Amino acid sequence: MFILNETHEYDWPVEVEVPQDGGSFARQRFTARFRVLGRAAVQAALDEGGDDALVRAVTTGWNADEVRVEEAGGHRPLPFTAENLSRIVANPFVRAAMVNAYLGSISGRRAKN
Repeated sequence: MFILNETHEYDWPVEVEVPQDGGSFARQRFTARFRVLGRAAVQAALDEGGDDALVRAVTTGWNADEVRVEEAGGHRPLPFTAENLSRIVANPFVRAAMVNAYLGSISGRRAKN
């Protein structure tokens, strides 16, 4: 049985490849909460503002225990807010990872464990 839910949201892993000195990458991971948008809404977001707008349109949250911000003396959780989403989207590594995770999830690609 299939049940159509037009307001479907789900948690999905996002793997961020952070460049390191010497040409390698450090893999960092967090869980984002995405909402499913129809094809027209996805295209409208892309036309409006590219990947930035798409990430803003589909992201409804993240696990604040997994997303942290570096500060003097350590790291603190970064709660999901519109302002913090803008901070995340400004980072090209995170933005690319979130687009890849979302598009992968809606195209049927299984998340890596």
